[in-house]
Amino acid sequence: MSEGRPEHWVVVTGASSGLGRACVRRLFDSGFRVIATVRSVADLDSLRREHRSVEGVLMDVADEASIADACRGIELIVGRAGLLYGLVNNAGMAVPGPIEVISSDDLREQFEVNVIGQMSVTRVLLPLLRLCAVRHGSARIVNIGSIAGRIGQPMLGAYAASKAALASLSESLRHELESMQIQVSLVEPGAARSSIWEKARHRIDAMICDSESRSMYGPLMDRVSDLARRAEARAIDADEVARVIERCLTDRRARLRVLVGHDAKSAALLKRWLPDRWFHSAVRRMIARGGR
Repeated sequence: MSEGRPEHWVVVTGASSGLGRACVRRLFDSGFRVIATVRSVADLDSLRREHRSVEGVLMDVADEASIADACRGIELIVGRAGLLYGLVNNAGMAVPGPIEVISSDDLREQFEVNVIGQMSVTRVLLPLLRLCAVRHGSARIVNIGSIAGRIGQPMLGAYAASKAALASLSESLRHELESMQIQVSLVEPGAARSSIWEKARHRIDAMICDSESRSMYGPLMDRVSDLARRAEARAIDADEVARVIERCLTDRRARLRVLVGHDAKSAALLKRWLPDRWFHSAVRRMIARGGR
C-alpha cells in the first residue's frame, strides 16, 4: 500500500549526474514536486534544461554556509505552508587508496561529504519535515548508503568506513524520529552506474603512477583497478536504485534498510553466514582473480 504525497516537495541532494539525476527524473515523472541540489552553476543549467519544472538549488554539502543558504532557498520554494515531505541524501564521493597512502585531509574530506554533510543537511531541513509530518501524518528521509558499508574492501577503506557510519546514524535517526512520524530508510546499492566510480577509478590510476605508492601496493592496485572496471561494466542502471528510493518515499511503511542489486544481496548474505576467516579468504580470492 502506498501513501505517496506528490503535492508535497522532495529534496534530492547530489543531483548533477548518475543516481541523483535518475532519482530526480523518476520522482518528477511520478508527480512529485522536486528540489534538486547541485554544486555548480553549470550543473544547475544542465538540470534546468532537462527538467524545466524541477527547482534547482546550489549546495555544497561539505560547506556549512552553503547548506544554510540552500536551506533558506528551499524554505522560499516550499512556501509558507512548508510542506517538505521528503529528503533524499544522495550526495557523496569516494576517496580510494590504501589506508597508509590516504592523507588525513583526504580522510576528512571523505567523512565531511559522506557523513557530516549528510547529517548537516538533515539537521537544517528537519523542522520543515516535522511540520509536514504534523500536518499530514508522515514525512520521509532516505539516506543512500552502500554495500561497502557492510564490507571493508582493500583500496576502499575510507569510503566503506563513511558508509558504515552513515548506516549507524540512519539507525539512530529512525529511533529518534519515529514518534514524530518521520520514517528513515537506508538504501544500500551494489555497483550502480554512477560518475562516482569513474572518478574513484581515475584516482586509483593516478596512485598507480605514483612511484612510492606503486612500490608498496602496485600489484594490489592493479587488481583492484581491474576489478572496479569489471564491476562498472556489470553495474545495474541507476534507475533501478531510483525505483527503490521512490518506494521508500511512497510505501505506507517504508523499509528500514534495502539492498539493491544481486551483487549487494549476495555479498551481504555471504558476510552474514560465513565465518569471518572464510569470508576474508573469499574476498582475497576474488581480488586475486581481478573480478573474473
